[in-house]
Amino acid sequence: GFDLHPTSYILPVRQAGSDQKPSIEQSFNIVKIEDFIYNDGTALQPDALPAPVVNYNYIGNAGRIVGYVLMGVVIVLALAGLVWAIVMRKERVVRASQPTFIAFISFGCILMSAAIIPLSMEETTVQSDRGLDIACMSAPWVYALGFVFTFAALLTKTYAAYKVFRKPDVDSVTGGPLDTFKTLAVLLVVNVAVLLSWTLV
Repeated sequence: GFDLHPTSYILPVRQAGSDQKPSIEQSFNIVKIEDFIYNDGTALQPDALPAPVVNYNYIGNAGRIVGYVLMGVVIVLALAGLVWAIVMRKERVVRASQPTFIAFISFGCILMSAAIIPLSMEETTVQSDRGLDIACMSAPWVYALGFVFTFAALLTKTYAAYKVFRKPDVDSVTGGPLDTFKTLAVLLVVNVAVLLSWTLV
């Protein structure tokens, strides 16, 4: 074999009257025209570039453990609040707050914190591209649905307070579970439509 220096030109040579296929060395004449000057001002060929070092910014086991611990804290607190509301449901303060709202907020917080699970998935934990795609797309679904449950309860409660301040002469204004379910239904339809279009398109 032979090496082609970047300072050389390859000139084809036609061999007439020969049926035998010539070799590469016989088919080409290598003619040196002039030295190639590199960026450092010399004709010495520099060393090959080192392999690039890529930082993929993986979460790592430490970050994943911290995320799971925080998720567990949120879930435990949400369940504790829900159990407390059920046990104390006959108390005046709890009845005024309405356990249904507390249940909606607790369930929404659990869903939102559970979004840490798909968000923690990466190439080091999931080997297939299909699994990574599912984890990537499930994160906004879990978080958005949890936010809808929480926001529906808060929005209903806020709207009830708004009606009180708007009409202070009214003896009582309530926002019951039915109002919360209506708000939840509207928000779910909107969010599911957006999530479906995001997932399918």
